[in-house]
Amino acid sequence: MSTTQQARPAKFDPVLNEILANELGSLSEEMAIVISKAGRSPMLKAGEFATALCDRSGRIMAEGFAAPLQLSGFETLCSEVTARYGEDLAPGDVFMSNDPYGGMTHLPDVGVVMPAFSGDIHVGYAVCYSHHSDTGGRVPGGMSEQSRSLYEEGIRLPIVKVHSAGHLNLALIQTIRANVRASSEWVSDLEAKIAGVQRGARGLTGLAEKYGVPQLEALGDGLIEHAERAMRNAVAELADGEYFAEAELHYGGDVEGNDGGTVQLALTLRVAGDSLEFDMTGSSPQVAAGINTPSAMVRAAMCGGLKALVAQEVPANSGFFRPIKVSLPEETIVNPTFPAPVSARAPIFFKILDLVFRTVGPAKKGTVAVPGVGGDAVHLSGKAEDGSEFALLDLMFGGWGARSNGDGIDGVAPVYMGSYGTASIELLENQFPVVIEEFSIVEDSEGAGKYRGAMQISRVSRLLTDAEVMVRSVNVDGSPGMKGGLPGPPPSTKLVKADGTEVSLAKRSHVHLTGRRGDRIVHRTAGAGGYGSPLERDPQMVRADAVEGKISAEHALATYAVVLHGNALDVDEVQTASLRAKRAAAVG
Repeated sequence: MSTTQQARPAKFDPVLNEILANELGSLSEEMAIVISKAGRSPMLKAGEFATALCDRSGRIMAEGFAAPLQLSGFETLCSEVTARYGEDLAPGDVFMSNDPYGGMTHLPDVGVVMPAFSGDIHVGYAVCYSHHSDTGGRVPGGMSEQSRSLYEEGIRLPIVKVHSAGHLNLALIQTIRANVRASSEWVSDLEAKIAGVQRGARGLTGLAEKYGVPQLEALGDGLIEHAERAMRNAVAELADGEYFAEAELHYGGDVEGNDGGTVQLALTLRVAGDSLEFDMTGSSPQVAAGINTPSAMVRAAMCGGLKALVAQEVPANSGFFRPIKVSLPEETIVNPTFPAPVSARAPIFFKILDLVFRTVGPAKKGTVAVPGVGGDAVHLSGKAEDGSEFALLDLMFGGWGARSNGDGIDGVAPVYMGSYGTASIELLENQFPVVIEEFSIVEDSEGAGKYRGAMQISRVSRLLTDAEVMVRSVNVDGSPGMKGGLPGPPPSTKLVKADGTEVSLAKRSHVHLTGRRGDRIVHRTAGAGGYGSPLERDPQMVRADAVEGKISAEHALATYAVVLHGNALDVDEVQTASLRAKRAAAVG
């Protein structure tokens, strides 16, 4: 590999800068389209992946439309490739890693990196990641609170070459096949990601040849510097000061359901001019449980939440991250050291997002939002009737929290989750031995407020074969509201056996069980928190929810003090005003 380059142009052209921004953005989106079309798993079809294009030092120049939350680890991933292979990089090389202590976030998340060349000059990287449905660990799917060490969570791949100068490392693929469940799907998804980065690398090569390497590098610098300026301008709109929020999370100790303990999360936001610091000093030490959360995932929560709240229009390249300092004490729940287990890090991740919303919100002018409800999942693993192995991760999202100027949106991924979504029922039933019998909104399940949060979502999955089942729930303690808004109800899961017997499962973030043919998994996500007092909600908005079947007339009366009459559910304005006045007086 050569790093020889010519002198850079004397002048920076803003027109070319904008053209390149669009070319890189389109190219990164093309990568995402290739991965989604070629991928086999529901995760790829539903958008649980990310793509990006980086310069040769690993700085992100452009990101795709897919999930932005993993972008903060891409620089580390590219830096690891450069550090280990450096001058030995060659056209056609492709690397992969799932190392949570090397830029990824837990073993199921697998990153793929391909260097791009113009002749023998290294000009950049195409990079992507996605979640795989198994990692070969102690439990199917690889996610468990009960993990005691990373070693039991599955196969760990530090930066390793999967293609060498275009030639497949067959021994590596055979090793992976021998160590993971449903290996055919695993390898198919890997091949889809390789196709994606190959498209990205070809595009980078084309841009280098179009503009010349010096011009491409100068334009890339300009994109990053522009994002930094835009981000600093966004941060400067926040009120200077120090803001603090804390939370706790209970976790399970063993497979029998005994309590493992409670961890504390503390977040201090310091805003000074056009820069800020997120400091998690005061958070609990790391624990012998899978809820430890790697620093890359913590940074992703902070940057994803911040982007959603104050910087939606700022490009998520490396310039976006420059005004943000993150302080994470080592050997803590938010920055564990190897070999601490990390497979079940999602509940901590969503708690941190909640803390970001609760610290940035008071510093922000204008619209604020209650955190959404994200990331519940049902994982099924077993053998189909034809004897083939399957592993399914079925994601479910409750929706958005209320905003200071509007209701939360039901049944979609929270705004900070980017392209994440729920896979289509037809796809699941076509590929896996499961029937989705219900996918619906749960009546009377919102976090009430002047503006309500998203309703709970119910999903009923009937097994067509025996399967090992894992149910992941976030917001297990409910979803708090803001400014007098009520919390959303917590998630719940029950097993309805084929004979009709019902078993309510433990209120924990990760529950494991064995399901039998004909059993039903009934899961409800949490409802999202509301904003403002329910007594301030427009009675016509209450009526609209009742007409749509989201709330009952009884709930309208009990929660919002709105009196609805008749089949048309008309608002009795006089009785409503009188009842609200009485309740307001009783409150204080």
